[in-house]
Amino acid sequence: MPTSINNTIACNEPHASLDVYYGPYDSVAAALEALKDVTIAGVTYHKKHVGLTVGVWENSNTIKEYWFQGGTSAADFVEKKNGGGLPENIKLVIFDKNGATGTQNSILTDNDSKVCLPEPTITMSGYTFAGWLYGSSTYEPGATVTIGTDTTIQAQWSSSEQKYTVSWKDDHYTTISGRYSGVGASGDIENGYTKIPAGSTVVLTATPDSGYVFFQWTGVPTGITPAGNTLTFTLNSDVSDITGVSVKGYKVRWGNDDGINKISGTADGVKIISGETLIGSRAHIVLEATLNPGYNFNTWEGENIPEGTTLNNPTLTFRLPARNVTANATTVAAPTKTYSIGWDISNVGAATLVTVSSGGTVIGQGKKGLVEVAEGTSITLTGETEDGFGVTAWHGLPDGINTNLNPVSFIVNDTYKSISFSTGELYTLNYEKDKGISSIKCSVNGSDVEDNPIKVVSTADIEIHAEIDDKYEFYKWDYDDSVSVIESTDEYIRFNINNSTQITALSRVLPAISYCATKEGETPTSVEQFAITEIKESTDIVLTSEETQIFVVIPRYYDLICENKLKLIRDADDEIYRPCVDNGLIKDGTSEITDEFNEAIGGIGYVMYYTNNITSEKIAIELKPQD
Repeated sequence: MPTSINNTIACNEPHASLDVYYGPYDSVAAALEALKDVTIAGVTYHKKHVGLTVGVWENSNTIKEYWFQGGTSAADFVEKKNGGGLPENIKLVIFDKNGATGTQNSILTDNDSKVCLPEPTITMSGYTFAGWLYGSSTYEPGATVTIGTDTTIQAQWSSSEQKYTVSWKDDHYTTISGRYSGVGASGDIENGYTKIPAGSTVVLTATPDSGYVFFQWTGVPTGITPAGNTLTFTLNSDVSDITGVSVKGYKVRWGNDDGINKISGTADGVKIISGETLIGSRAHIVLEATLNPGYNFNTWEGENIPEGTTLNNPTLTFRLPARNVTANATTVAAPTKTYSIGWDISNVGAATLVTVSSGGTVIGQGKKGLVEVAEGTSITLTGETEDGFGVTAWHGLPDGINTNLNPVSFIVNDTYKSISFSTGELYTLNYEKDKGISSIKCSVNGSDVEDNPIKVVSTADIEIHAEIDDKYEFYKWDYDDSVSVIESTDEYIRFNINNSTQITALSRVLPAISYCATKEGETPTSVEQFAITEIKESTDIVLTSEETQIFVVIPRYYDLICENKLKLIRDADDEIYRPCVDNGLIKDGTSEITDEFNEAIGGIGYVMYYTNNITSEKIAIELKPQD
């Protein structure tokens, strides 16, 4: 038996007087035979020989009859008599199953082009129906949409299996946006969105605030490799606490005289544009000047170029300070004159070889030698030593050259016949961090190193950079007398060493205390009795009328200031000390709290203090950072 569809608005009001019958030819013919000369809802039906579908439309008491010749649009309905096709106000809606099985009937509508979306009659194994996609919005069955032309509306599906949550932190001058895609469903992700099907591909994008440049991702799950400011991964579990970190951006502007053909620049290997590209401080900057014929390179001039940078080479390399940098390349007319370059390390202990090269080509080599070099030529000297030794300094080079580098380069503009180098023992440097430091990086003479420990000579210019975790603040760099500090901040330290040693970046938790107030003579029995108070300069602890004593836990690297003269628990009476040990609050024989206690209060604790005979309603507590 064919089916009659009487479409509705809001699923309960008739779509004018349009009825559509559909089914195989024999079924339709048989149905119409049974309806011969029968009037239903004011429409008279007659027996007709039809194709696949017969429709009857009534307007102003006029009956028009149509048959369907095959196809997918309203234009395929042809009027049998009285000329014309379907009226212009009749629209065809086809439902795309989007990979599902079963049949979802199409709809004809003539009521102001409004369509009530039906319940699905199709299914997809392993997925549940998620709505009808029309335009860029998804609607539930029963919703009414307005169409302007023949339209295809697509079914949306979501996995009926596990769904996961993706959340992040919008801070550190960075805004994160996300999108997911998978079988049958895709869309934008709101922070903390909990309905993403397992196996979906998730893409997070970090956008720096104005004036900032993206630096790194933190909190990224193991196995996920970021690609710049984009993070792409397959979702197989809840993902949270991802943070994008941006840092203040600075610019490098360069210029040149007539002897320079062009200058190109990179920051950490990525192309930059003069005076436009925002770059994070400490980025490795390389400016490459290409000379015009007939000129030799002279020097770089400008503002805020770091001290110690080699300036008389067409390639300018430095780490970007926390300032904008201007660099101008200057040249001189190329002479035809040549100069002698000579060296001798025959009597230098542990020295084995000098290699002189220009443009990657070796032009001289040995313990002793002499070569002729055209004026304005850039040459590179490389010193080699016995195992366990290194080059500490070059001698006999032009002024303005960083003689601690090996290899070392300069532009030949005079004769230098007495070049040599001194050697020194290689020392071992370990660089470490505590748990409050999220990452630590090391460079030697301006070049990043990955090894730890490293081998360096006493003249090596070493720099270590530390990133601090959100819950901590930098405390200090810990080192011994073998370290000679050149410059030190909370973010990095620059130094030399004169012996094998270790340097450690130490942090301390942001100032907070954990305390427990009790009646006279009572001792805390569990960590649950301790409250946690964050303090800046000081805080007041309010007591009830029955509370006359207090136990206070403070972080490492802070001193406790209180007018009630709190004292370390191990210095207190035995009736206080022993119960604290027995109850798992203090390590036996010390004032330090137990690891379990410290973990329970968020890792802020170190030692416990105590005082009694308190007569005031509150006591003032202050934490003073240790030097």
